[in-house]
Order: sequence, then structure tokens, then C-alpha cells
Amino acid sequence: MAFSRRDARYGLAVGGLVVDTHATAVGPGQGAWRRVGGVVDGRARLRAGRVELVLRAGLALTAISVGGRSFSRTSGSTLFDPGVLAALRLRVRVGSVTPWLEGAATFWPAGHTLILDGS
Repeated sequence: MAFSRRDARYGLAVGGLVVDTHATAVGPGQGAWRRVGGVVDGRARLRAGRVELVLRAGLALTAISVGGRSFSRTSGSTLFDPGVLAALRLRVRVGSVTPWLEGAATFWPAGHTLILDGS
């Protein structure tokens, strides 16, 4: 959801972020994790006729939940894991339709290590 005046050059946006469960083999079982949270970003728009370029940069405020699977004893944890994002969107108005093409990147600066304890 973006907030700005109709013809404003700058705006703010908020959104949700969900990354489905990932898993990796760890000894006889698996370590699994997923990420949920929100995104807050600032936007700048540059227009020239029917073409619009939108630049975005912001924060991803997320929690990552980690747990074990298929072990005799499993445990898990949830921790705050913020990231940063940047995106570039190109929009071209063609009649009443405005298709767009976007490239985006998200970076999670904190590294995490999955530990198998008690094996």
C-alpha cells in the first residue's frame, strides 16, 4: 500500500513479506526456517510522457523462525532479522493499461548458523 498525493514525486509505502519454509539437511534430520514481517519504503517517481520510473529503498522488518525436523529431540527459535531493500520499476502507459517491469533486491546483513546440539 503506497501513500502519496496523486501527482506527487515522492511517497511512502508499507507492505507484507512472507518467505515460505526452506530446509537443509543437518545430520540425520533437517533444519527448517521461514521469514515473515513487513516492509517500509520511500519512493521517488520520475515521469516523462507515458513513461514512469519509480525508485524504491527501505527496510524489511522481519522475524525468522528456525526449527529442527526428524530429530529425536527438536527445538526452535524466532528472532528479529531486519534487512534492506532497493527496487527500480519501469511503467509505460498504453491506453488505459499500464504494464510494468521491476527489478528488486533485498539484503539481510546478519549471518546465521544452524547448530546440531547433542548428537
